[in-house]
Amino acid sequence: MLKEVTDKRIRRTHRLLREAFIELIAEQGYDSLRVEDILKRADIGRTTFYAHFKDKRALLENISAIFDSRYQADLAQRSLDEDGNIPLVAVQKVFESFERNAPFFGMVLESRDVPILYERVQEAFRDIFTRLLNEQTEILKLNPQVPIPILAEYYVGALLAMGKWWLSNGMRPYTAAEMAEMFYELDQHGRLKVMSKK
Repeated sequence: MLKEVTDKRIRRTHRLLREAFIELIAEQGYDSLRVEDILKRADIGRTTFYAHFKDKRALLENISAIFDSRYQADLAQRSLDEDGNIPLVAVQKVFESFERNAPFFGMVLESRDVPILYERVQEAFRDIFTRLLNEQTEILKLNPQVPIPILAEYYVGALLAMGKWWLSNGMRPYTAAEMAEMFYELDQHGRLKVMSKK
């Protein structure tokens, strides 16, 4: 019972520190952020902080590890639809994840002060879409004119750019489903076709 209470206390402390850290980076950037600022925002004592983390970099690594375990596991479950295409629902799940974890993804996509997190997010999306594009090529017997790694980079760059725009606009005026549908239309039909006259 004591261990359960202790574990619960640790989880709460870590959560408060992560939330304070993410909020403060969005407000003032990573470089100017001091441990004292985090402690004040989280209402956590200095001794408690250093019992868990060596410095702000260690806290950043903790947040990065949580992204690796939580979001990458969810992304890894995405698969092609029965026609061998990347399904709309997979893209919608990405925008729903942006929405559900807006403070985290806002910090990652908008600040660029923490390249380690941006790189982890980019890598996670790149890995899943590289896998899906390779599967699609094999199933549909495609002959890509552009190498898969470049296609995946383009796909992920566009997806993250749209996510950044949406988050910076307060996730308005479109829903996650609408953002996913627009991205899907652009991906499936191309910019010129989407912009063509009726």
